[in-house]
Amino acid sequence: RLLDKQVALVLCGESHQDAIDVTRSGGIFDAQDGWIEMAKLDILRPIFIDDPEFKGSDNPEDMFLNNLMVQVNATSKKCLTIEKAKGWAKDTVENLDVYGQVSFLWVTENASARVPKGRVFLLRFLSKAEFDPDDDDDSDKGTWINLKHQPDDLPKPVKDWLFDDGSCNSGKSHRSFEWGDLDFEAFQLNRRRLTNEVISTQEIDKIVEDRKTKLKEENLLTWDEWFDSIRKQISESGDIGLDLILESQVPPWELSLHRPQYIDAEKESYSLPH
Repeated sequence: RLLDKQVALVLCGESHQDAIDVTRSGGIFDAQDGWIEMAKLDILRPIFIDDPEFKGSDNPEDMFLNNLMVQVNATSKKCLTIEKAKGWAKDTVENLDVYGQVSFLWVTENASARVPKGRVFLLRFLSKAEFDPDDDDDSDKGTWINLKHQPDDLPKPVKDWLFDDGSCNSGKSHRSFEWGDLDFEAFQLNRRRLTNEVISTQEIDKIVEDRKTKLKEENLLTWDEWFDSIRKQISESGDIGLDLILESQVPPWELSLHRPQYIDAEKESYSLPH
């Protein structure tokens, strides 16, 4: 009893860190990963985010070119359509047990064809500051090439793409992809956090509310909205008093996103980035 009333206190609900995951389409919390088309600079920017030279650079692209290590993990033996290129790249990553940030470049060699095909280059990147020449753990996955000093050691299509003036992905010759969350809003939000962009609580609130609205179109409610609807029904009847106390706003830095795990049972390592 509390203040001469019978009171029941029920504590339940999702952790606020999961605000993005619980608003995924279909009510599926785990991310569904796949290949996401991205511009070259968007792929490279997270690699240098903690590099002090990058933070003070007036020309990030020059910074990339002067401080980038490139590893060509594999090259397709024949030209593939873009959809088959995605499948080939995924299978190759798993077979090679490549880990970390993985990208692939698709270079069209017959752009005038009704269904264009192109060669595929599976790539990984590191900043020179991160590169350890004595680390032989992945030497079997390709030689690390210093872009500034060894550009001609790269396949010509890869070299041309890296030295492009910034118009990559705008034409028919090059398209670049990175493995990541196919919920593009969640993917972009996570990238922004990982690159230390300041995201306001108000922006997070709006993103979550917009995602809730989309869920309603799928006839799905988050737990707090479902409970609130029950509370309103009971309160309107006048028989029982029911109150809902929600947690305060979610700070962006406390968000977390579920990641699918592709684990090699023998090596206990990830075969795809997570």
